[in-house]
Amino acid sequence: MIRLLAALALVSCTAPIGAAFTVSALETGWPRHVITVLTDTNGGPGGADGVFLYDDFVLAAHEQARRTTRSQRPADPAQPWPTLVLSGVGLAEHAIAVDLNGDGVRDILTASEDNRIVVHCSPAFAPATITASQTTPATRWMQLAWTSWGLVGGSRTGPGQIALFVSATPCDGASWSRQKLDDAGWPMSIAEHDGRIVISDKGQIQICNPTCVNSSAKRGFRYLEQDATGAWSNTMIRQVLTTEGDPRFLHVGEWRVDGLDFIGLVSAVGKPNASTLYTARGIVPGWFDLPIAPPASMGELQDVEPCDLTGDGIPDLVYTATGIGEGESGVAALVGPDFTERVEISGPGLVKVDTLACSDVDGNGRNDVVTTDETLGVLWFANEATP
Repeated sequence: MIRLLAALALVSCTAPIGAAFTVSALETGWPRHVITVLTDTNGGPGGADGVFLYDDFVLAAHEQARRTTRSQRPADPAQPWPTLVLSGVGLAEHAIAVDLNGDGVRDILTASEDNRIVVHCSPAFAPATITASQTTPATRWMQLAWTSWGLVGGSRTGPGQIALFVSATPCDGASWSRQKLDDAGWPMSIAEHDGRIVISDKGQIQICNPTCVNSSAKRGFRYLEQDATGAWSNTMIRQVLTTEGDPRFLHVGEWRVDGLDFIGLVSAVGKPNASTLYTARGIVPGWFDLPIAPPASMGELQDVEPCDLTGDGIPDLVYTATGIGEGESGVAALVGPDFTERVEISGPGLVKVDTLACSDVDGNGRNDVVTTDETLGVLWFANEATP
């Protein structure tokens, strides 16, 4: 099993970053820097519900502040990041950046929990609601992904759905069409991989009007696939039982072991078991799990991402948590070939940490961690390890 996990070096942000660092070097400190913090509609601190890292900027969806932000990385990322604040998004839950109008600048799409998806196109970045996303009964859009077929959105309640949106003039909100692909419970992640749409779904049934689809069958990891006739089918990869915990954010990658191709799904599973779940395909027929115990002294797991922190070219695992108790960490990592050595990143004092991304933010050859806290805003933790 360890050999399989060590082979994850092609997943996510796992490119070698130079000289290898010891655990003690990684424990020397991770200075915390604030990228963006907003004020919510009640005047309190407005964190963000997700952070999404691009080449030279960070996107964040701020549900309580009802904004989406685009923060440009400055020459010195320890200094304030120039931030474009986008309004008109309502209860923003997720955001992605795509060049929709072909001007060479990434436009921004925001999923909102108040029954809408909003597009902001450059250069004005004025909000335009995608009319087709406003369903009856109302739904809560939770996740977006830009795919080969167009924009794929996932929602909960109403009932929830996975839907495909397409438009020839995408900056015009009224021009989009919507095609429902499948029912959904509570989509946590959507990603395109190998000609399929891969989904992580908590499968929780919410109060709906007038009725809800029983979404228990959607709980877990699955994919949607289109056949030659254009019809879509649903295949469950791994159903996650309520006794195992809630599926969370999902990262999809591929790698090779002994000449065999693998497809891997990496996800945190929240309480009660709070274990990292790896699902792989290749050596044995079907799918199988490679679980790893999470770092101690954290809240309930929220996200986990493979990321080379030690610089040896093999991915380590970085975790975030929600429901953080007194003295518990919100961001920590497991390093080493068997993922048993714990590295503290954030320390205590965080409240609810959401998605994370790894990148060498400051250009010093070490992967840093970008994430968000419900009260402190969008943050990055600088990896200052030395060989």
